[in-house]
Amino acid sequence: MRTALFQIPLIVLLTGCGKETPPKSASLQAWEGSEVTVHFRRDVLGASGSPIAPTTTWQNQTKVSLDGKIIEARLDGVFFESHYKHNSGDTDLRHSVFWIPNASILTVESRQ
Repeated sequence: MRTALFQIPLIVLLTGCGKETPPKSASLQAWEGSEVTVHFRRDVLGASGSPIAPTTTWQNQTKVSLDGKIIEARLDGVFFESHYKHNSGDTDLRHSVFWIPNASILTVESRQ
Protein backbone atom coordinates (compact mmCIF):
# COMPACT_ATOMS: atom_id res chain seq x y z
CA MET A 1 0.00 0.00 0.00
CA ARG A 2 2.81 2.42 0.90
CA THR A 3 4.51 1.70 -2.41
CA ALA A 4 1.35 2.55 -4.31
CA LEU A 5 0.93 5.84 -2.42
CA PHE A 6 4.54 6.75 -3.22
CA GLN A 7 4.21 5.89 -6.92
CA ILE A 8 1.09 7.96 -7.60
CA PRO A 9 2.64 11.38 -6.75
CA LEU A 10 5.80 10.37 -8.62
CA ILE A 11 3.80 9.54 -11.76
CA VAL A 12 1.86 12.80 -11.52
CA LEU A 13 5.10 14.76 -11.06
CA LEU A 14 6.83 13.14 -14.04
CA THR A 15 3.91 13.54 -16.43
CA GLY A 16 3.84 17.29 -15.81
CA CYS A 17 7.49 17.79 -16.82
CA GLY A 18 6.99 17.83 -20.59
CA LYS A 19 8.11 20.83 -22.61
CA GLU A 20 5.14 22.92 -23.66
CA THR A 21 5.00 25.36 -26.56
CA PRO A 22 3.04 28.53 -25.82
CA PRO A 23 -0.22 28.72 -27.78
CA LYS A 24 -0.27 30.82 -30.93
CA SER A 25 -2.05 34.14 -31.17
CA ALA A 26 -5.10 33.80 -33.36
CA SER A 27 -5.04 37.49 -34.26
CA LEU A 28 -1.54 37.46 -35.84
CA GLN A 29 -1.23 33.78 -36.75
CA ALA A 30 -2.93 34.44 -40.11
CA TRP A 31 -0.11 36.91 -40.94
CA GLU A 32 2.75 34.44 -40.44
CA GLY A 33 5.07 34.68 -43.46
CA SER A 34 3.62 38.06 -44.47
CA GLU A 35 5.68 41.20 -45.10
CA VAL A 36 4.42 43.82 -42.65
CA THR A 37 5.38 46.98 -40.80
CA VAL A 38 5.14 46.75 -37.01
CA HIS A 39 4.50 50.15 -35.38
CA PHE A 40 5.44 50.34 -31.70
CA ARG A 41 3.43 51.96 -28.92
CA ARG A 42 4.78 55.47 -28.37
CA ASP A 43 4.69 55.24 -24.58
CA VAL A 44 6.93 52.17 -24.74
CA LEU A 45 9.43 54.20 -26.79
CA GLY A 46 9.34 57.13 -24.37
CA ALA A 47 7.47 59.40 -26.78
CA SER A 48 4.01 59.41 -25.20
CA GLY A 49 4.02 63.21 -24.83
CA SER A 50 4.71 63.83 -28.53
CA PRO A 51 1.82 63.64 -30.99
CA ILE A 52 2.89 61.10 -33.62
CA ALA A 53 0.76 59.59 -36.39
CA PRO A 54 0.25 55.83 -35.92
CA THR A 55 1.97 55.00 -39.22
CA THR A 56 4.99 57.31 -38.85
CA THR A 57 8.24 55.38 -39.30
CA TRP A 58 10.78 57.95 -37.96
CA GLN A 59 10.52 60.45 -35.09
CA ASN A 60 13.50 62.73 -34.31
CA GLN A 61 15.79 60.42 -36.35
CA THR A 62 14.61 57.45 -34.28
CA LYS A 63 12.91 54.47 -35.90
CA VAL A 64 9.46 53.87 -34.38
CA SER A 65 8.56 50.89 -36.56
CA LEU A 66 10.16 47.84 -38.17
CA ASP A 67 9.62 46.40 -41.65
CA GLY A 68 9.95 42.67 -42.14
CA LYS A 69 8.24 39.32 -41.94
CA ILE A 70 6.34 37.67 -39.10
CA ILE A 71 8.05 34.31 -38.67
CA GLU A 72 5.86 33.00 -35.86
CA ALA A 73 2.98 34.50 -33.89
CA ARG A 74 2.36 33.39 -30.32
CA LEU A 75 -0.08 34.41 -27.63
CA ASP A 76 2.41 36.77 -25.96
CA GLY A 77 4.29 38.14 -28.99
CA VAL A 78 5.82 37.54 -32.41
CA PHE A 79 9.15 36.43 -33.84
CA PHE A 80 9.94 39.00 -36.50
CA GLU A 81 12.66 38.92 -39.19
CA SER A 82 13.79 42.37 -40.31
CA HIS A 83 16.32 44.14 -42.52
CA TYR A 84 16.69 47.62 -41.07
CA LYS A 85 18.85 50.73 -40.85
CA HIS A 86 20.32 51.40 -37.42
CA ASN A 87 20.26 55.19 -38.01
CA SER A 88 18.30 57.24 -40.54
CA GLY A 89 21.50 58.22 -42.41
CA ASP A 90 22.89 54.68 -42.73
CA THR A 91 23.22 53.15 -46.18
CA ASP A 92 23.76 49.54 -45.11
CA LEU A 93 20.96 47.30 -43.88
CA ARG A 94 21.28 45.06 -40.83
CA HIS A 95 19.51 41.73 -40.50
CA SER A 96 18.05 40.47 -37.23
CA VAL A 97 15.32 38.28 -35.83
CA PHE A 98 13.43 40.06 -33.06
CA TRP A 99 11.08 38.93 -30.32
CA ILE A 100 8.37 41.60 -30.07
CA PRO A 101 5.92 41.33 -27.14
CA ASN A 102 2.30 42.01 -28.14
CA ALA A 103 2.07 44.61 -25.35
CA SER A 104 4.56 46.86 -27.20
CA ILE A 105 2.77 46.76 -30.59
CA LEU A 106 0.60 49.72 -31.58
CA THR A 107 -0.48 48.38 -34.97
CA VAL A 108 0.60 45.98 -37.71
CA GLU A 109 0.38 47.26 -41.29
CA SER A 110 0.32 44.87 -44.26
CA ARG A 111 2.71 45.75 -47.07
CA GLN A 112 1.03 43.58 -49.69
